[in-house]
Amino acid sequence: MEKVINKITFDPPIKGYLGYAFPLGILFADSDRFLPWMYSHHNYIMMCGKKDFTEFNQSDNDWMHGKDGVFNKHTVILPKYILEKKHMVIEMITDLIENNCYIIAKPNEYYIPKRRAYGKRHFDHENMVYGFDKSEETFCLASYTEEGYYGGTEISFDDYITALRENEYDDFTLNIISPQNGFEPKFEPTRCKTLLEYYLSGVDKEYTLGNSDYYHGIDAEKNLYYYLEYVRSNNKIIDVRYFYYLWEHKKIMLDRIHYMLAAGCLEGESEEYEKYAEVVKKAEIARGLNLKYNLTKSETTLKRMQELVCLIVCIEEELLTKVMENIKA
Repeated sequence: MEKVINKITFDPPIKGYLGYAFPLGILFADSDRFLPWMYSHHNYIMMCGKKDFTEFNQSDNDWMHGKDGVFNKHTVILPKYILEKKHMVIEMITDLIENNCYIIAKPNEYYIPKRRAYGKRHFDHENMVYGFDKSEETFCLASYTEEGYYGGTEISFDDYITALRENEYDDFTLNIISPQNGFEPKFEPTRCKTLLEYYLSGVDKEYTLGNSDYYHGIDAEKNLYYYLEYVRSNNKIIDVRYFYYLWEHKKIMLDRIHYMLAAGCLEGESEEYEKYAEVVKKAEIARGLNLKYNLTKSETTLKRMQELVCLIVCIEEELLTKVMENIKA
């Protein structure tokens, strides 16, 4: 085929990290039928944060959901001299795209147009090929654009091969994923209850990589308070992903509560859980203050953010305990 663009949405339920944006961008391209599955999945309930403040995101113990059977996933590692035969590599990628595959690699964004690093600095980052146009000799790439948003852009075949060749690695790796057609998404109340228990206890029994270096669940959230102290003491700027992710996590948690009530999986009336909307609002305010602080370095702004973190934790400890206890597992 001359042109193929595989299905994708750039407005999935969560997009603050590519570990969310890539899989959900594919799964939600057509409809919301994967929402029940997402509401009871580990990656969309648990969070983790490194004790040295260098990470705060989802506890990702099944990247691209291969173990769940949501996607087929294959990894190909090839020596870079293969890239000298660029027509062979381009043909391989286009053949895979024609067979409803998506290709995730880590090219050097110095060579990728419409990226913040383009032509300015060498920066290896995940990008996903989801389409091509042979007449224009271009690939369609999904990642974060120069505006900082998750979106789709185009790159010439030649520039994409260059970006793969010029990254920091001795080999180049292609992660090849495709949706598993036989997977049936469903909500699992027992699993949701277990994961909420993990979240509130700060112990993630399913995430085993470097546990001594991480806080888990609500403890990772609490660590944001001390992260902000670290930012102030070391004259840093705040990583905008942290508070964007916090806001997205709370939005999904509120949607999860609404879903369980509507599905009859949660005892009680909706009024009993309305206070969680305050958590979402406070996380949204913190997200905005994050940007303000990075511009002004106002200590008052930083203290307000710390107050919001404390309020979010207090409401969650009370309300999510009630939610966990009232799930009809």
